[in-house]
Amino acid sequence: MLGHTLDLFIARDSSRLLCAAVAVVDPSLTDPSGNYSGDHFAIVASLNFIKPSRQGKTVTFRKFASINLTDFRTDIRTALKTCLPHDDAASLAELYTRACSDTIDVHAPLITEVVTIRPDTAWYTKELWLAKTLRRKLERCWRKTRLAIHRAMYKD
Repeated sequence: MLGHTLDLFIARDSSRLLCAAVAVVDPSLTDPSGNYSGDHFAIVASLNFIKPSRQGKTVTFRKFASINLTDFRTDIRTALKTCLPHDDAASLAELYTRACSDTIDVHAPLITEVVTIRPDTAWYTKELWLAKTLRRKLERCWRKTRLAIHRAMYKD
């Protein structure tokens, strides 16, 4: 625990937490005047901690926003024209569905990615999220206009 203060260290002799023996060391700390402060000691120990692996979730999506609408309209019209004429409504509906699906697959193919699932944090509340959103909005406004009033709003 580099840089942290530990007041007490308790472990059983049979504990698997410790990798090696615990040592208590006098670090010879001094105050600004150079006087030794003898009431502080360092506890040196190697601990057996394993960082938990990150949990992942596989998601599948399409990037509909990146579709070129002109090309998509042309391709969908062409695909639907090949479906006509047809005798029964059920098979026509199936042809329409297949034609639309195939056209969408060409213009916005399915993308599969693994995303890391992170647990919710208790300290990141809705109020904090709103405050950060407002601050970013005010900063963008100030950077765009460079007005003193917008800078004051951003800094407050």
